Amino acid sequence: FFTALFHDLPEIITRDIISTLKNIFGKDEIRKIEIEGLEGEVLNLLPQYISEEIRIFLGLLPSESSLSINEFTDRWVVSGKIQPIEGYSFLSHERGYPIWGSLVKFADLVSAYWEADWTLRHGLRNEELERAHEGLRKKIENHPLVGDFPELSEVI
Repeated sequence: FFTALFHDLPEIITRDIISTLKNIFGKDEIRKIEIEGLEGEVLNLLPQYISEEIRIFLGLLPSESSLSINEFTDRWVVSGKIQPIEGYSFLSHERGYPIWGSLVKFADLVSAYWEADWTLRHGLRNEELERAHEGLRKKIENHPLVGDFPELSEVI
């Protein structure tokens, strides 16, 4: 829940930059600016126990960590340590708390699709938006979790 709630928190620094511009300017560079701003302007103002939890939800690991994760990585948090996992096995395990990052990514895709769809239905049209709408639809249709939500086929 908290990963879904906070996954866009870094965008308070750069605002919501559309994917096309992120691709032009470099996703990694924009992410770096967002994280540096988030650390300096937000997280350092919070009590340490809260800022550490938010870092876990966002997949922000200390630079010495050998793990490569982000907010969309499925993972376990056990005693403050992150362990990546695959599949649904973590849903019934009781050794820590799970973060189902792939579900957060899927929900993010669905909400972006609905936002584009709503915009197009209300008369705001351009080629880029129509391409994004179609691309998002294809990503959702091909996403591994789409089979877990059959009701989506009625609205996509």
